[in-house]
Parts: sequence; structure tokens; C-alpha cells
Amino acid sequence: MKTNMNKPEILAPAGSMDALYAAVNAGADAVYLGGARFGARAYAGNFEKNDLIEGIRYAHLFGVKVYLTVNTLFRNEEIDDLYDFLLPYYEEGVDAVIVQDFGVMSFIHQNFPELPIHASTQMTITTPYAFEILKKYGVTRVVPARELSIDELFLIKKNVPELEVFVQGALCMCYSGQCLMSSFIGGRSGNRGRCAGSCRLPYSVNSQNGKRIKTEGEYPLSQKDLCGLANISKLIEIGVDSFKIEGRMKNPEYVASCVRSYRKCVDHLLNNNNESDAGYNKLASDCIDEMAEIFNRNGFTDGYYGRKNGKDMKSTVYPGHMGVPIGTIISIKNNKIYVSLSKDINKGDIFVVSNINNEEITLTSNIEEKAGSVICLNAPKTKTIKNGTVLFRRFNYPLQKELSLYITETKRNSIDGTVKLSKGYPAFISLSACIGGRDI
Repeated sequence: MKTNMNKPEILAPAGSMDALYAAVNAGADAVYLGGARFGARAYAGNFEKNDLIEGIRYAHLFGVKVYLTVNTLFRNEEIDDLYDFLLPYYEEGVDAVIVQDFGVMSFIHQNFPELPIHASTQMTITTPYAFEILKKYGVTRVVPARELSIDELFLIKKNVPELEVFVQGALCMCYSGQCLMSSFIGGRSGNRGRCAGSCRLPYSVNSQNGKRIKTEGEYPLSQKDLCGLANISKLIEIGVDSFKIEGRMKNPEYVASCVRSYRKCVDHLLNNNNESDAGYNKLASDCIDEMAEIFNRNGFTDGYYGRKNGKDMKSTVYPGHMGVPIGTIISIKNNKIYVSLSKDINKGDIFVVSNINNEEITLTSNIEEKAGSVICLNAPKTKTIKNGTVLFRRFNYPLQKELSLYITETKRNSIDGTVKLSKGYPAFISLSACIGGRDI
């Protein structure tokens, strides 16, 4: 990798104050969050006015930028409330707003001309020509559609001041910002921040004559989550300015795990220019394994960076957190299940196993054991679990405990000070600190 590459920003989701603490403490350069209105994640924790101001102050104390989501499509009458909504955050120094609606973009640029605007991925920007229009509205950064290849992203980057790219998290079934399934099926518009997750529901697939077509699972529209760790070297080389992690609806431990994983990998790539790929590949593999323990939909996908689509991008068996496989059931006796372990397990881990009716049975580990061992777990007496069934770990107790420290950690800045006390002269005190790379 070339030594003169810019260091990309690690941009983290903050759906709650705990998630914001986790992001800052784990090493994020910026966070994006929503206020009480106008954000595209209406069901995230979001922030009331005083909490959002507190969040901006906390992030800025450690040199972390804050981007406010104002990225729903507006009704005409809502524009009247936008000025009063934005003013206190503008006065507090919010670093940018993320916008989808052209009317909102125009309003903000006219009323807050110094406030940077980021064009949301909801705008479905897929070509470099869009910026010729957007720059007239005060747009300083483009967040393109998530369905673009690295070559297509490179063309856009050559024409925009800043490019922000999703590298981790949920993918939509449709082009970013263009899905109307939730509106038609669930009566809730994703473009109004109320996506019902229609693509995560079970569906049957039928032929024209009504005959059911057998599918691998009951969730034919559900996508795996994106993981970009295998491609971030290429993204750095084409000049991507910000690596965005999706997840304002996910928990703070997810935020901490993703942020620290991308922090480690980006720093490694920039600080080890002459190291072979083996060193990075091992680091990336360990980070992927950790993030999968916290949240994965039957594994991850590398998305559209090098292709248009693929069957392996789907999570058709289960639409939520599947966990990681830790062993296989080799024997069942009454309420005893014997499992041959493929991974180490810990006391306090929580496992799930599905029976022949696709019902989940939850089991808790009360022992620590190494891979290769056979363990015995107590379970409800059942004849509906088969030998050969894979056991998944949904909750890794020591990892969750470790990540929770990023939420409760009290982060501090070092302050240098000088005090001069001389008889007959006023007392003098001088304080300095380095915040976000700047001497204050």
C-alpha cells in the first residue's frame, strides 16, 4: 500500500447514549445519530434535545465528529419545524447533517449556509454526475448507493470532495432508498424512517399455476449483513474518506465490536506497508469471527464490491442473529444432549438448537471446555432433535462482558498545566490538552 494514503474515518452508528459511549471509547472518528424527528430509523433509541446536546459535547471532548440524520422524505408542513429543530444542534457545533430530501437540502443550505450537508445513501446516487447538481445545495460529502462496485466508487470519488462508503451492516433487498415493500405490505414507509423489515419475513415461492417451489429456507428475500474487511485496502487506495458501519438499531456491544475491528484493521494497513497479506488476513479473520459472535445472519457477504449479485448473499434460513456453530449433536438420551465441540466454550454462554419443527431450544453452558471435547447439556425431554444437528452459540459471555467495558469506561483526556504564584502578582494558571489531534 502507498504510504501517502489518507487515513479514512471510522464512522459508527449511535442509536442510544450507550452506543455513543461505546463508539467513542472503541476508537471511532465520527458517529451518526438521530434526533427525536426526521431520522430514517424512527425505532432506534434516538436522542431527545438535551441528550443529543450532551452527546455532541461528549464526542467533541475526544475529537469525535457528530453527524445528525435528517434523512427522511418530508411532508410540506414539516419544513416549518425544521429550523427550530436544527438550531440548538447547529449552535452546539454539530459537524454535518445527512439528508435525502432535495427540499430539506435547499432549506438547510439557505438557513444554515455554513453547515456541511452529506447526501444520504437513500438518494440512490450511482453515478459521478449527481454531484454536479448536489454541490449547488451545499453538499460536501456523498454517501452512494450500497450496490456499487469498487470501480464505480472510484469514478464517483474522482468527482466529489468526500466519499463515504458502507463497510459493515445490513443490506437492503432493493436499491438503497428505493424499496416500497414496507409501505405496501406493512403500511410503514422506509423513506419515513419506519421500515417494517418486510424482506426479513417468511415467504413461500409459487409457480404461475400455484404450485409451491421448494426453496432452501423460508426467507428468500433476506440478505446477509455486509462485511468489508477483505476490501478495505482497495477502498483506501481509491481514496474513500469514511468507512460507515450500519446499525443504529443494534446494541452497544455490536457498535463496540465493529468499531474496534475496523480501527485495528485500518491502522494495521496504514502502519504496515511492507508486511505480507498474511498478517492482515489473520487480523481480519479474527475480527470477522468476533463480529459474527455479536451479530451475523448465517455469515457475512462482501456485498457488491466485485459483483452485481449472488445466491450466497442470501440468509434464507434465518433472518436475525444466527450465532456461530460451536459443535454437533452426537447423542441424545432422555434430557441429555451430547455435543462434539468445534469451538471453545465458556461458562455463561447461551446456545440454541432447532428441532425438526424449526422451533428453537435455548441451552446455557455451566462449564468451560475446549474444542475437540464432548460435553453434556441438559435439555427439555424431546424426541424432535436429531443427531447431527448443529448447535449455535448466540451469546458469548466473556466477549459480551469485555465489550460492555466500552460502554461503562470513563474516558479521559490528559491535561498539562502550569501554575505561577508570585508575591505581589496575580496568580497565573495555564492548561493545555490534545483533543482530536489539535492542541487546545
